[in-house]
Amino acid sequence: ERMRKERGERKQWYQRRVRDYRADLQAQKLEEQAAEQARKEQEEKERKERLDRLAATVAVEAPYDPLRVLNYTEASVNKMKKPDYTPSNPLFSIVGYDDGVIQKDMRLKVEKALRNAGLMNTDYGRSVLTSIAPPAVPRPDMVSTVFKQDEG
Repeated sequence: ERMRKERGERKQWYQRRVRDYRADLQAQKLEEQAAEQARKEQEEKERKERLDRLAATVAVEAPYDPLRVLNYTEASVNKMKKPDYTPSNPLFSIVGYDDGVIQKDMRLKVEKALRNAGLMNTDYGRSVLTSIAPPAVPRPDMVSTVFKQDEG
């Protein structure tokens, strides 16, 4: 009987001890979470302050004037003041083909005629187009072998 009573008291003591230990762990965890949350809020506040200071240094100081977008920029005005400036010079060089070069290609003229005749999407139209040589022989490194079928 006495052993059972001691065992019961010991069991209650262990239960209280475990409960208190778990409560301490939970309280410690909550404190750490609160500290982490406070740290994150402080970092966010500091970050926002840094961004506000940076935004203040690069803030737009120009007056509100919607017609200003239609005026010349200082760079374009200075460029126009140069003695060798001619307005016909393009701003950027164009790399490609002009209409004259494209119109010289016989394949384009044949393709247009086949399309007008309604023969473009036929076997005959495709065979005619593939038989016409290009105006310049393609470079060897530009020839693709992806679609070539085995002839063996």
